[in-house]
Amino acid sequence: MNITEKLLHSIIGTVHYIKSIDTLKQALDTALQPRDNKDTYAAAAICILYLSHYKLKFPASKLRTLYTNIKEETSLPLFDCKRYSSILSAIDEASLQEFELIDNSYNIKRVPVTRQEIFEALDFYTNQ
Repeated sequence: MNITEKLLHSIIGTVHYIKSIDTLKQALDTALQPRDNKDTYAAAAICILYLSHYKLKFPASKLRTLYTNIKEETSLPLFDCKRYSSILSAIDEASLQEFELIDNSYNIKRVPVTRQEIFEALDFYTNQ
């Protein structure tokens, strides 16, 4: 279990694997082509938490705590908005229809997300 998974587990109290983190991680890996950068998982988790807050009212305080802890414990990949289109194009439409997000009661829900919402999550990530 990596540091991001441990932090997620400690805050949401579940060992359920959030598949949408993998979806975003693969898109980041494809677009950024990192070399030996395992921390795209952490970047994807931050985006999923932002979307969870935006769509399902995941607590902002928990989002900030996780973001701070993840940032301190990992080497988050750096990218700017010029990369967003390549990241978004690496996510297929079917994946957008069943994103797993965390609600305000820390339950995992499948909800549709839009490319614009993922764009906003990437914006949150890069501007923190």
